[in-house]
Amino acid sequence: MKPRAPLYLLITICALLFTSGCSTVRVNFDLDINVTGRDADGRAWQSEPKDITTRLLSARSSSSFPLKQYDHPAFRWIVSMGAQTFGGSIRSKLDSPVCFRFDQARISSNMRQDDIPFGVFDSFQIQAPQPPMPAYRVDRTKMKWPPGFCFAPISNAFDTFWFMPDLSLLFPNKRMFNVTWQEFEIEKMQRGKGNWLKLKVPVEYQGKREELEFTFTVIDAEARYVYGVF
Repeated sequence: MKPRAPLYLLITICALLFTSGCSTVRVNFDLDINVTGRDADGRAWQSEPKDITTRLLSARSSSSFPLKQYDHPAFRWIVSMGAQTFGGSIRSKLDSPVCFRFDQARISSNMRQDDIPFGVFDSFQIQAPQPPMPAYRVDRTKMKWPPGFCFAPISNAFDTFWFMPDLSLLFPNKRMFNVTWQEFEIEKMQRGKGNWLKLKVPVEYQGKREELEFTFTVIDAEARYVYGVF
């Protein structure tokens, strides 16, 4: 583990950058979600509009957009993405786990339409899926293939996961959906409207295996300064 910078140094850096404290740019997306797949018997299917719903934001949310969630007969996924991150919260709707084989996933975009393996730089979880996966961070010059996650059966809590995927082969500026902004001029950001990201991932549950394809398309985006105190 790398040593942490002394607290006084972090505070000094923050004070030099912003008089009111440390700040980072957080990007929020309003997404259109489409899901297709093949069931265990090879039959093709497509999600219906009723399968995609919205969730109310918490009072502490920095986003103007509601979260989108996808309801499959076996699981529910509340999707969350940022300029560098991909993830959200999933829980099984069955009495047994639902496993996402991220280790076998492939990913593409409107700017790179041939599928490539789902490589990630960082991966970490807030509430560990089962079996627990330790947080890891690796050199950004090296990719790592994420593990498969098995999400817990029906309970009061969702399993929350995050990946920091390698976006360099998907979007020219290496940010999700190719959004761009100038420091201190976030109101002029290029929002990436119409750009999309596609994830193909096998999902396993109750001895069955489905091949799912999620397409996330930008409806709108926003950037905000989020301030924090060390």
